[in-house]
Amino acid sequence: MVVSRQMAVFVSVVMAVFVLCLAAGTPALASNEVLALSIPYGSLRLEDAERIAAFEVDISGGQITSFANVPTGWHVCIHNDPNQTARIGGNAIVGSSFVDASFFKDFIMITTYGEHESPEIKVMVGTINNATQGQRSIHLKTGDIILSDQARKNGVTP
Repeated sequence: MVVSRQMAVFVSVVMAVFVLCLAAGTPALASNEVLALSIPYGSLRLEDAERIAAFEVDISGGQITSFANVPTGWHVCIHNDPNQTARIGGNAIVGSSFVDASFFKDFIMITTYGEHESPEIKVMVGTINNATQGQRSIHLKTGDIILSDQARKNGVTP
């Protein structure tokens, strides 16, 4: 098999560009930070007999690093997309598994990357009032939640 000189030069250039890209690394991943995401009780404004039956968190500008506390009787699903967006959602499958607001204290760890100063976060919490059997959805945004470096204290690293 005879390879033309033009083909050999083309392959050499492609390989050189590939090697340079590998050597350069990914600048967006160069500086990252692990943060604990909490939803303060005051942001939820739960009524006395209200319990949490479902939640969903959408993150733009970060990934979910860990979620350690899956309550018994819950289904939880995590999606970490390569474009630095993530989603976690869960719901109780029986009423006895509903949780209170303390569930959201440092409930997930997220990693943010250098190009994103602060991730954009949207939260939906579904509740059921045990007294009235009423249902309600609570929608929160980044300003309603707390991101802290508690993750480092817990030994989680990027």
